[in-house]
Formats: sequence, C-alpha cells, structure tokens
Amino acid sequence: MDELDKRILVTLFRNCRTAYRVIAQHNGVSTNTIKKRVEKLRDMGVIADFIIDLSLEMVDGERSYVFITTDGTEEEESFIQQIGLTPSVRYIAQISGGAYLIFATYTDGSRGLSKIGAYLRGLSVVQKVEIHPLLESRGTKTELTITQLMVLRQLAEDPRMPICEISRRTGLTSRTVRRVVNDFVNGDSVELTIRWNLNGWDSIAFLVQIHWDEKMMDPKIMHEMIQKQFPVEYWRLVSFASAISPTLFAVFVVNDVKSLDQITKEIRKMPHITSVVTIMGKPVQSYPDIKTCQLQKLLTKVD
Repeated sequence: MDELDKRILVTLFRNCRTAYRVIAQHNGVSTNTIKKRVEKLRDMGVIADFIIDLSLEMVDGERSYVFITTDGTEEEESFIQQIGLTPSVRYIAQISGGAYLIFATYTDGSRGLSKIGAYLRGLSVVQKVEIHPLLESRGTKTELTITQLMVLRQLAEDPRMPICEISRRTGLTSRTVRRVVNDFVNGDSVELTIRWNLNGWDSIAFLVQIHWDEKMMDPKIMHEMIQKQFPVEYWRLVSFASAISPTLFAVFVVNDVKSLDQITKEIRKMPHITSVVTIMGKPVQSYPDIKTCQLQKLLTKVD
C-alpha cells in the first residue's frame, strides 16, 4: 500500500461514484492509472464491493465496540456464527484464543446497549463483556420519496450504475435521476461507499486501543496528533473514540511487523498517553446489521 492507494480508498469510501477522472485530477496522475489501481485493489480484495448504506440517524442507531472474553471451551467458528445471528452485529474478529471483538449497531439508546450486553453475558462460555459506545457522526434522517427509492433500488444493485442506465430501468428522466443521485451524494442520509478489507494487501491492519489523560486533551486533538505523525498508516475514517472513557480505537495499516512495533512505541511516547494496547486478530467476518435490514425493508416498497 502507498499514499495513492490510500487516497483512492478514502475518496471512494466517501463517495464510491466519484469518477476516476476526478480522482486522477486531484492526485496529478492519469485516469488510466487510477483505473488500474482500482482494478488491482478489487482483485486483491481490498475493495470488497461498492455498496449503499443508510446513515445511523436513518435507523435511530448508534455503534459500539464490544470486547468478549470466554473460558476458551467454545468451538470458535460456531461461536462466531452464533453471535453473528444477532441483528446488531456488523463485524466480528477473533483477536486471540477466547477473546473477540465485535463492531455493533444498536437502537433504543442505553436500553439497546444493555440488551446487547445481557445477550452476550447470557452465553454460557462468556466470562467478560466490555462495551464502548462510540463517538461519531450519525448523519441525518430523511423520509425517502418513491422516486428516490426507485433510484436507490438500482444503486443497490450497482452503486456506480450510469445515470442513463438508471433512467432506462426506472423510466425516470436522466435529469430526475441525476438530481436524486446528487441529493444522495451531497446529503448524509444515504451513503454511497465501499466495503473494504484493509488486510487485503500484503499488509497488516491492526487496532490500537489508546488511553489518554482527558484533563489534558480531547478526542479531536488526539486524532489530529496521531494523523500528523502517521499520515499514511493511520486510518482516521474508521477510528473512533469511546463515548464513556478517554479511549481511542485507532486503526493502522502497515507493511510489516517491524512498522507495527515502531508505531506502538511512538504512540507511547506521545504526551498525555496513559496506556497503549495493540489488538490484532484473524480475518473479520461481516453480517447484515440493523442498517442493512432497514435498507432492504425500504427497497421492498418499490419491488
């Protein structure tokens, strides 16, 4: 992975319909260079798919990291599949024997969070559950019109589908389709994005759990400090601060274990840091969560 790969991924994560020509202009390279890079990223599985998603506000949702510790007697694959059946779960990774990390979407505020914890603690092999609701933008809530849903139905099949093809399939004018798509792109209720696998390169993606002195620094400053020191390795878009403690869950991508160790050492030297824990796991498994289910429900209105 190099800096251009990261810029391409960040751009497509924010808007997967961004034309390769536009990405090329912003990065001072040819359109063909961007096209070949994207094709390579897809072939390697780094870009798993182009997708549409709903904002958290559209489902009255929030997200959390959940750490589970078991007694180690579980059959790992079956245990992961059991957890994945719950509609709150988006991603699960085993981070060591008897330890798992869940990325969950929940509704109903603290009550919904309590239900997640109660369910997990009710599993016979689970010994400890640690939940961190996350600080992040939740987008906005919008009542989608039938016209918007007609366009969204086609984008669900292919988020980069050309305007003319959406027009042909829906019977809407190209002008109407373009207006609707632009509303999605410029708004923050519907996300036109990518699902990625940051371990898809010959690279290492890892999570660093960073605790700091909240009397001396807020989460924004923490993000900025790490971004400045590790502009390529640090993935701020998918790094979140805990809503209940001065803890940052920071995602990094590096080319080798030596770089991983070096980053951890450098973070420990930063001012006001109280502890640093590196978390690495097996490949992440994904599941349809509340947002996915709500999107499918909305699209049935125009089936």
